[in-house]
Amino acid sequence: MDQNNNGQGYPQQPANAGQQGYTQQMNNVQQGYTQQSMNYGQQGYPQQMNNMQQGYPQQGNNMQQGQYYGMQGGADGQGGGPNKTGLIAIIISLSVVVVALAVVIIVMVAGGKNKNAETTTAAASVSTEGTTVDKTEEKSTEQTTEATEKTTEKTTEKTTEKTTEKTTEKTTEKTTEKTTEKAGADEEEMLIAYETLLIRSKTDGVLQVPYKNDYYTISAVDSGTVQGPDGYHMFDEYACCDVDYDGKRELLARLTNASMAECAVYVFGYDDNRGVYLEGHFFPNDRYFDGFATIDVSHNQGLAGRFWPFTMYRYVADEDCYEAVFYVDAWDGSIFDQDWDGNPFPTDLDKDGDQLLYYINGVTGPEDWDYSLENIFDEEEYQNWLHMYIDESTLVSVNWKGLGNGMLDFD
Repeated sequence: MDQNNNGQGYPQQPANAGQQGYTQQMNNVQQGYTQQSMNYGQQGYPQQMNNMQQGYPQQGNNMQQGQYYGMQGGADGQGGGPNKTGLIAIIISLSVVVVALAVVIIVMVAGGKNKNAETTTAAASVSTEGTTVDKTEEKSTEQTTEATEKTTEKTTEKTTEKTTEKTTEKTTEKTTEKTTEKAGADEEEMLIAYETLLIRSKTDGVLQVPYKNDYYTISAVDSGTVQGPDGYHMFDEYACCDVDYDGKRELLARLTNASMAECAVYVFGYDDNRGVYLEGHFFPNDRYFDGFATIDVSHNQGLAGRFWPFTMYRYVADEDCYEAVFYVDAWDGSIFDQDWDGNPFPTDLDKDGDQLLYYINGVTGPEDWDYSLENIFDEEEYQNWLHMYIDESTLVSVNWKGLGNGMLDFD
């Protein structure tokens, strides 16, 4: 009986161990090996157990009759020695039983090892799977965390950017709105102050206004101007425009319908601290550029001829006023062939041949002006110098209006 005869012989290993387990093995022991013993007992090897029942020779019957089966004798069991054949059969049967028990033990041990191996393999698999899962979960968690951080960072950046942008827009709008409102209020107050000054010039005849670090007095009485039916004739024209490029409009008031000595133009500014103040006063042949003004002199009594001398003024933004910086004069050779000292017109310096040369001096005073040949310039040289300061494209167009009995118009 071989090992494949499951149920009658040895258990089918290790399939029974994997499919039915240890319980199946015990069943095999009960149903298999016990069956073997029964087979041996029923069938004999060689039919020993049957012989014991049937007697060979009639030993079983002798035992039933109370006789010792190991004694040799005849059919009646009397006389003779031990039956050697029976002993051999018993020994063989016991050996078979011992071998069967050994096989059972071996099978059980082998099954246990297989089960332990499967358990170890399963545990290792679970451990490996657990480790893999742990690592996968850890990596997935890291990636998720990183993605969350990036998303949070981007969201924060966008939110901050949008918030900053909105805050900036709102702040700018509010600031612009407040600035516009304040500018509007300041503009209105400024125009009222300008109007008040022009009215007082007619009613009072004397004006005293801040000028640099002092005050400047404008008097129609002292100048000999007589009060007429409409008041003192201090100014006859006015204008309101930004002539110094500071972003605010100035009040220009001038007197031209008078003697040459009395003619003048005044540039007034305004702020909250000083009210109306004086930025500068000139002869009323004035031109205003960005940062500068040129004022023609009242009298041309030199050698300039067809050129009218002028003083250049620079606008001082910190003090909001004008100061003189240069005085420009000329020698017209077409009219004066020699200077006051009898020196002939220097034709060798007149490169363009137009018979006009220029003098450029500071404003310390006529006694310091230099009219020597070392301080004389031809047309090209003069224009190059002039354009270092004056940008002709920034010339301010002043819209003068008559100061009559009508309403003042600052538009």
